[in-house]
Amino acid sequence: MIATHIEETAGTSEDILSFLTRTPKRGLVWRTEHWPSRMRHMARGIKGIAKGAWSPQELFRFLRSGGTERTMIDRYGRFIQEELWGTHLRSAPFISPSSVRLFGKEFFFPATEDNEGKFGILSLVDGIIRADEYHAKEYIKEDAVVIDAGANIGTFSVFAATRAPKGHVYAFEPAKDTFALLKKNTAGYPNITVINMGLGDAVAQRTIFDMGEGAGGSVFEDSPFYGDVSQKKGFHDSAAVVTLDGFAADHGLSRIDFIKIDTEGYERKILEGGASVLGRFHPIVSMSAYHNADDKEVLPAMMRAADSRYICKLYKDAEEDMVCYINE
Repeated sequence: MIATHIEETAGTSEDILSFLTRTPKRGLVWRTEHWPSRMRHMARGIKGIAKGAWSPQELFRFLRSGGTERTMIDRYGRFIQEELWGTHLRSAPFISPSSVRLFGKEFFFPATEDNEGKFGILSLVDGIIRADEYHAKEYIKEDAVVIDAGANIGTFSVFAATRAPKGHVYAFEPAKDTFALLKKNTAGYPNITVINMGLGDAVAQRTIFDMGEGAGGSVFEDSPFYGDVSQKKGFHDSAAVVTLDGFAADHGLSRIDFIKIDTEGYERKILEGGASVLGRFHPIVSMSAYHNADDKEVLPAMMRAADSRYICKLYKDAEEDMVCYINE
């Protein structure tokens, strides 16, 4: 039933999934979208050199950092955006200045004077839903209880809700303006509860550097990226943080089946605050594993500390994401 619904939705000319599925992959940037990260950055980087976007030395530093060097990220992002707009977005007239159709419903993103919002929603839907970056199709069952940590504007939340029509999704987003969009985008899904809080290792009120409505990269004051990000365009605010263990207890959850975490380096704090949930419910955890240099060692170790039976597999088909599970 779920697959049929998605196919019917994708068949309409105004749905973004139809566009992403049927449009030929024109241009180098688009064709490399799901290559392994280093190969993707290398190919796009060489094209950037050819177009004068950066020097060979700058590309070398960017590649050596694994694509995370902060001084290059903005320039790299703008270059990719311009390339995709020229080859792809111009042929998508169904994308309005502030919304698309997704799973048959209107889905909003931040309206901007340039094409950043349109590029952002194309990239989000393509990676999270079409490419299934967090492996929701494989692991989220129709009655699953799902935690979405770092829900942003709700792209994964609504995807998970369509995968689990008999289950429930709890979507956490601490940035206030982004939360307003999340709430708007999930209003048509009775099986999604949105929470204007962050998940972490303690119950607290913390300073957050907010990058703006719908922007990725907003971070808490104790994030490893706070010093770098807080120098960018944005503003300081305050947000509540709760632990996953406390949330599950307070809401009487008897099970959690799937947890998605993409929280700008805050992943290990969320695992620390959810150790009891991991040990009791044994959820599948799909999380980013590239924000900190030692994530690929530390995150699996934390999962095994909660239960030694956890197996973690690293995927590099979209971003570098890790899926941890127990064979029971």
